[in-house]
Amino acid sequence: MTTATSTQSVPFGSGHVYVTLIRKADGTLLDPPQPLHLEGLQEATWDDKGTLKMSHGEGKYAVRMASGKNELSFNFTVNEISGQLLNHLCFGGDIENRQLKIYTDRNGFTVPGSSDQVVKILNKKLLNLARIDSSTSVTIGGVAATTSTLDVMPAGKYEYSAGNYRFSAADVGKTAVVTYDSDGNALVSTFKVPASLNWNAALHTRHKGITKGAGTGTKLTYKPWSQTAALPDVENYRASKNGLIMFNPSQTGTITVAHVTDGITVSTSIAALPAAGYDSYVDVGTSAPWVGNVAVELTTDSGTVMTGLTAGEFLVDSLLVAPATGEYQVDTMGKYTFAAADTGDTVTIHYEADFQFVEMSPPDEGEFTRDLGVRHIGGIALTRVALTTPLALENNQYAVSDNGVYYFDHTNGLDVLRINYQYELADTGQTIVVRNDPIGYAPTLSIDIAYELDGQMMAVSFERAKPTGVGVPTKQEDFAGMKFEMKGLVNRDTGVVYTVSTSA
Repeated sequence: MTTATSTQSVPFGSGHVYVTLIRKADGTLLDPPQPLHLEGLQEATWDDKGTLKMSHGEGKYAVRMASGKNELSFNFTVNEISGQLLNHLCFGGDIENRQLKIYTDRNGFTVPGSSDQVVKILNKKLLNLARIDSSTSVTIGGVAATTSTLDVMPAGKYEYSAGNYRFSAADVGKTAVVTYDSDGNALVSTFKVPASLNWNAALHTRHKGITKGAGTGTKLTYKPWSQTAALPDVENYRASKNGLIMFNPSQTGTITVAHVTDGITVSTSIAALPAAGYDSYVDVGTSAPWVGNVAVELTTDSGTVMTGLTAGEFLVDSLLVAPATGEYQVDTMGKYTFAAADTGDTVTIHYEADFQFVEMSPPDEGEFTRDLGVRHIGGIALTRVALTTPLALENNQYAVSDNGVYYFDHTNGLDVLRINYQYELADTGQTIVVRNDPIGYAPTLSIDIAYELDGQMMAVSFERAKPTGVGVPTKQEDFAGMKFEMKGLVNRDTGVVYTVSTSA
């Protein structure tokens, strides 16, 4: 055994701190415990302070003293963070493998001055989940439902109007199966009756996947949405956020689409895909539908030469007659049909709307989650209003859909606006959801601190601690170190609070 004969230096620098998560906030014991080194440590303080009980005689000063209660506290400041570190030091919950990010707009988006969309004339099978020509039937809880117009809807009944289904409060949570006609195609949508009692089949906001065949089926391969790119191969498809799905003209089979419509997860099946044709829709947010046709312009003769037209000239509306080369037909629901002779040509559809829209495309293929405000470059903020059908907007007002389509009044056309929003990246980063847990919930940690200098070390090991606070004091032109506060307590299994070990 070696006995030290000299003292050691006092600590220099912030030292090294290691925290080990022993129990989660809900009391779940981790086996094994999860240790973590606090990287980027700037400052570490621990204080063991107590009170003294004093007894006085006749004089001013105490004649007896005895120790009272002690309080053990910790303060750490770090300049490097991670979701795992935050969870260890503050929350002790579950970590999700996703990341919420905020897009702070510094450049601005220009609101379009007119409404137009470029499409390539191709032979394809095109499905529009957001198009509802008529409602065919409804079952609720496996029983055929009938219609009613009563304000208080009876169980087993529903009301249909312009794509919207209204249900009974008695049927909330039951499985509804809605069959409706979309351009001659029978679509069967299955979902749970929502607490809102309403479901609008036209408000398609998110595509989640497509399978072919019965049961779990075979998953088809998704390709990014585009109406100017090449056709998808068989067993592939292109899908827009707004309900348009494009298939190869040779695609066959029963198709089931998983999607989100009107905020509800829905499964929609199609027994037979529509016939192939030279059709296109204007792909706009379903909560702000196409209103009317203005004109169709030849953009490029990129395929078969369009007879009698050059780029920049306008095609002729064939009205009720099947279109020939250089012509098109459009129905009352905004479906444009072109001539087979013009395959491969690119056209620009100019259409009527009383508003303009800008669709957000979050970086790294992220998913839009929440609006954070819109303002002019000069600083004047726009007022957000509810997204309604039909849309009602005035100058310097905007509405936004669940999938990040921003709508503006036509009087704001060509304005440059800064649009800020939150978005989510899947399978990257770490996210902790902090909930209103019952009083008493807090993670349990152990803390180890080491100070080294000239080959000597002082180590302090604290058996148990619980977090009391976290803060981020930001300041212009400086780093924002995160500050953590904790309190120590005794290890009830051993009776030990902490140990101190030195080289001398």
